Amino acid sequence: MNVQQKIDKVLEIVRERIQDEVGALMGVDFKLIDLFSQLCSKESYFAEQSGKKIVAKMDITGDIEGNGALVIGIKDAIRLGGTLIMLPQSELDEVVNSENYSEETEDSYGEIANIIAGSYTKVFEEMFPKSCRFIRKEQEIIAPLKVDIASEDPFPDQWYYAVKTAMSLDGVQMEDIEMLMPAEAFGMEIPEATEEKIEAEVQDAEIVPSQESAVEEEPPEVHESEQNQNVQENSQATENNIDAESSENETRPAIKDIEKHRKLVDSLLSNSNDILAQEVGALLGVDVRLSNYNFRPISKEEFFLDEASGKQVLTHMDIVDDVEGKSYLFVGVKDAIRLGSILIMLPPSEMEAAVNEEDFSPDAEDAYGEIANIISGAYTNIFQDQYKESIRFIKKDLETVAPMKVDTESDDVIPNQHYYMSSGSLAIDGQECGILNMLIPISILQLDQLISEKQGIEEPAEPESPDNISSISTESKTHKVETEKGTQSAGAQVPETYEILLIENDSQEASKIQDELDKMGVMAKTIGFNDNISYYLNSQLRLVVIVMKDIDEQAYGVTIKVNTHTSIPIVAAGAQWTRTKVIKAVKYGVNDILLTPATVEDIQEKIQSNMMQLAA
Repeated sequence: MNVQQKIDKVLEIVRERIQDEVGALMGVDFKLIDLFSQLCSKESYFAEQSGKKIVAKMDITGDIEGNGALVIGIKDAIRLGGTLIMLPQSELDEVVNSENYSEETEDSYGEIANIIAGSYTKVFEEMFPKSCRFIRKEQEIIAPLKVDIASEDPFPDQWYYAVKTAMSLDGVQMEDIEMLMPAEAFGMEIPEATEEKIEAEVQDAEIVPSQESAVEEEPPEVHESEQNQNVQENSQATENNIDAESSENETRPAIKDIEKHRKLVDSLLSNSNDILAQEVGALLGVDVRLSNYNFRPISKEEFFLDEASGKQVLTHMDIVDDVEGKSYLFVGVKDAIRLGSILIMLPPSEMEAAVNEEDFSPDAEDAYGEIANIISGAYTNIFQDQYKESIRFIKKDLETVAPMKVDTESDDVIPNQHYYMSSGSLAIDGQECGILNMLIPISILQLDQLISEKQGIEEPAEPESPDNISSISTESKTHKVETEKGTQSAGAQVPETYEILLIENDSQEASKIQDELDKMGVMAKTIGFNDNISYYLNSQLRLVVIVMKDIDEQAYGVTIKVNTHTSIPIVAAGAQWTRTKVIKAVKYGVNDILLTPATVEDIQEKIQSNMMQLAA
C-alpha cells in the first residue's frame, strides 16, 4: 500500500470524527459528504476556486513538518460560526447573505477550525506511521483571483494533497470545506512535469510571438485577421468606436487557458446575479429571484434579433478603474415598471394598470434608476473583491429601446461589437417575469478567443438545421475546436443516432437503466456529468434522463444546462427525494421524477409515459 492509499484510509476516519465532534459542539446535525482528494499545485488549486474564502493557516509539526491550510467559503464559515453562537435563524440568514464576517463570528468559526485541526491530529497520531500535529493559526479572507501564486500568502507555493468534502448543517446543503496538506512533507510523489505545465509552455511559445507581431502590424483583436474580409471590416469599424479603451486595455497579459478563465468569469457573473437579487429584494421588501443563468458570447445582431423580447429599458453603465469601457443592462419595460412601482409603493391595481399599458412614468423611471444603481453596485462589489483587476460599474443614463427598430450594423444604441452576455430569469414575489440581461464587451473580460470558436461552429462542415445551430452552446463550440486539433476527426458530428440521453454520475444506476432501454429496443446514449453535455443534445432526442448520485447543486446545474438548450422532457432519477427537492427540480425544468434504486416496472413506466407525452 503506497503513502497516498494509507492517507486516504486515514482521511475517511478523520471525516467521521470531524462530523461527530463538530456536530456535538454545535448541537445540530452536521454531515460531511463524499470525501474527495487529489494532488494539486497552488496555481491549479486557485484556478478552480471562486467567491470569497476563509483560509485558516495550519502548521504541521512532529515527524512530519510543513504548512497547510483549511479553506472554506465565507458564507459557510458564517453559517457555521453563527450557528455556534446561536444566532436566530432570520438574523443568521441575513448575515450569511450579506457576507458579514463579524469578529464574533470569526472567533466562533475559529473554534470549529480548532476542532477540525484536533480531529486530524488525533486520527493521524493513532493511525499513521509518522506522528504529526495540525495546529490552527491565524485566518484571513481571500479572493482567489487576487492571490499572488509566487508569494507565501496565504500559504506557500508548493504541491498539496487537497482533501475536500461537501457539508450539510441541520439539513441545509453547503459547499466544500478543504484541507490542504503539504504533499512532499507527507512523502507523496510530486509530478515532475504535468500536462498542465507542458501545455502552458506550448501556449507561451505560441502566444508571445503573435503578441509582438500584433503590436506592430495588426489591430487590437488579432484573431479577426483569420476571418473573412467582411468580418474584418465590421470588426475594424467597431474598434474605431470603442472610445479610448483599446490602447489601455490591450496591454493586459494574454489569457493562456481560455476555458479556465471563462469558468472563473462565469462564476463571478453568477455571484453578481445572486447578490443583486438579494440586494434589490432587500431594497423593495419583496422576494426577488434570478434563475436559469446563461453566460455566452453574443453579437449585437444576435442579441437584438434573438434575445431581446419586447420593449426594453436600457441602462448604460461606465466601466472604470483598471479597465475602461461601457456595459449595458437590459430589462423588459414591464419589469422595470413593476420594480419601480414597488419601490414607490404604488397601489397594486395602479401598478398592474401601468404594467399592462407599459406606462413608464417619470416617478417609476426614477425609482427604477435607483434599482439600476443597486445592480451596478452588486457587480462592482463582486468584481472588485474577487477579480484579478479592479473593475467598477457606474450607472449612467436610461432609455427605452424597441429591439426590432435597432440598426444592428451601426453603433446606434450600443456599439456593434461582440459582448459577453449574462442573463437570468427574473421572478418578483413568486411572479415569473422576463429576462435580465447584462452585456459586457468581450474584450473587457478577456474572452476574445471565444469569438473564433463561436464562428468556427457556426460554419460546420455539413449543413445543420437552423434550430439545431441556434441551440448549440459555446461549450459544444469548444468541443468542435478541440476535435479540429485531433481529439476526433475535423468537423466531426455526433456519430450515433439515439432517442434518449442518459447523463449520470451514478454509473451503477445508469447502467441498469441503459440495460432496460436496450431490452425495450430504445436507442440510448450514456454520458457523464463532466462531459460536453450540449454537444449531445441533437435533434433526434426525445427524452433526457439525469441519473444523480446525490440531489445536490451539481445535479441541479446539469438540469439547468439541459433545460437551457432543449425543450424536450427531462426525467430526474435519484434517491431520497423530498418535497423541497422535487419543487426545486421542477423549477429548474424537470418534468418527472424516478426514484432510485428503480425497479424495471418504474423505468418502463417513466420512459414510455414521457416519450408518449412528447409525441402527443
